[in-house]
Amino acid sequence: MYPTWDATSLWVRDVRQEVVTANTAEQATSFDMTTNVVEEIADRYGRWQDKECQDIKSKLMEIEVKGSGRVPIASFYASALSGNWQFSESVPYLRQLGVLDETDPESPSLVIANYVNSPSNCVASSKFYQVCCINECENLFRKLENAIAAPDATPTRIIELVTALPSATVQTPRAVSVEMTRRLDDIAAQYGGVVPLHSRLFAQWMHHAYPRECPFPHISGTTKPVRAKAYKEQTGEKATMSKEAMVMHVQDARKVRQTVLDEDVVLPWTEEDELFVCRPEPSQSRVESASAVSVMKYFVFMAALASVAYSLVAQAGQTARIVNVHPQQKYMV
Repeated sequence: MYPTWDATSLWVRDVRQEVVTANTAEQATSFDMTTNVVEEIADRYGRWQDKECQDIKSKLMEIEVKGSGRVPIASFYASALSGNWQFSESVPYLRQLGVLDETDPESPSLVIANYVNSPSNCVASSKFYQVCCINECENLFRKLENAIAAPDATPTRIIELVTALPSATVQTPRAVSVEMTRRLDDIAAQYGGVVPLHSRLFAQWMHHAYPRECPFPHISGTTKPVRAKAYKEQTGEKATMSKEAMVMHVQDARKVRQTVLDEDVVLPWTEEDELFVCRPEPSQSRVESASAVSVMKYFVFMAALASVAYSLVAQAGQTARIVNVHPQQKYMV
């Protein structure tokens, strides 16, 4: 039932052989050796399974609309009918996952980055963790954070970094459009000339800059991503679509719009922001900064005073020991 079972089984055997070879002092079939093998498999499985995620992404990019990071839902189901068994989620389930772009209600599309990173592609779950696809956008954010080394940056600095920051599907050097520059300036205008890196608006900007790697950030509470089993328990409906329903959906979509693949896709943009980290108002920030300086000066003064006092006490103690006629006592501290 699992198409990649043979490849996964071969990988497990390779990991086991590697662990056994590195621990020749331990018997290959002992309990401790088997425990080490299982732990090593668990540690590496996430990156191994991500190969399947990249395969899913590649298949979606083959039917994507003009580098938009979006696939018409009819093409999504047509691909499933052609043998891509993974693409079987129902429209209501995709909507709840936050995977559908319904800017055009007559021609909804699937957002590749949101779909790849959705719970429907997580495996090997337990009560404590899930092995899901690696979010490629997190690596892009990490590189920006390392370069900026601050919670925010000016639009000029961000554009300077992004034009030289490649992804798996975006080549550099690249040009940032006038529209993208304007949107970054609009965000900065709300926050005193800088763009908060950990905000919904900047995440949305990154989605426009890297539509295949960075998911579209939905407003909190508008989606409820869950695994297929949990969806069925909550709604009583299957998370997958039958073959007959897929055929009907594809045929209906083709009747509505025949030219969808030839049209430009406009990525959605909403102005509502959400901050992951609380930011004080600029005036409040200046007051707090001044207060912090005053407090720091006070502590520096007290530290200097304590140092002088300690020196005087130490000198007095040394003098007392010199004039004391009694033998010195030894103490262990």
